[in-house]
Amino acid sequence: MLTYLGVTQTNRHKPRVLQQHASHHEVGDRFTNDAAAAARFGLYTLTLWLIAIAALAVLGFTVGWAWSWLALVGGFTAMMLVLARMLFAPRN
Repeated sequence: MLTYLGVTQTNRHKPRVLQQHASHHEVGDRFTNDAAAAARFGLYTLTLWLIAIAALAVLGFTVGWAWSWLALVGGFTAMMLVLARMLFAPRN
């Protein structure tokens, strides 16, 4: 019964949802409009993950494998920060 109610009560045709969809659609995507930003993000991502994997190996052999996974957590965190900075940079 709850599944039937969930399936039949869609919000996608309601005016407020259509208005929200239109306002969110205007935000856009920087990478499709700026090829140089997309290329820089790709290079930053590659460099960041190479450093994170190298740090994983170094930490694994020196400190121990129990702590080496923190390099991947740091790499993922840094990548998310770079992604946010690249997507939401101030426009000139």
